[in-house]
Amino acid sequence: AIEASADKANAVFDHIAPALSHKGVICPGESSHLGFVPANSFDLVYTGYIRPLLDPLKFNIGTTGNYDRYTMLCKTDPTEQWAEATLNKIAQDRQNEWYGQWVAEMARIAKPGVPVIVEQVSPAYCDAVFDWGGVKREWWHDMATNNTYGWNV
Repeated sequence: AIEASADKANAVFDHIAPALSHKGVICPGESSHLGFVPANSFDLVYTGYIRPLLDPLKFNIGTTGNYDRYTMLCKTDPTEQWAEATLNKIAQDRQNEWYGQWVAEMARIAKPGVPVIVEQVSPAYCDAVFDWGGVKREWWHDMATNNTYGWNV
């Protein structure tokens, strides 16, 4: 689906260039596998969605089992169930790391000063158990301010 979208965008923009600009090449890729792309290569880097880790603790107990287990971890009282609370923190830390590295690859392949766009992000799992997990809104600000992942924004 991603490759088909890139092909369609290339076909359209070959005939209708964006206003006041020229079209280069639109190419598909997944930011978790871009090591082969040289740094500072693109005039714009975009992702419509960062795919969350569906099982950051690798329980491997199936979709329903994972959903139930992660939901239970969100509902634990850290003063009474320290092990479950610790697992919940580790799961969120792994999700945070996944998102941070994904965007770091996007920033790495972007030329200095050009847009790096992340269109849609899931909220942290415990903030919205109907979704598969993401990061807290304030996480973005904190990571960018501290340049934790070398985004240089």
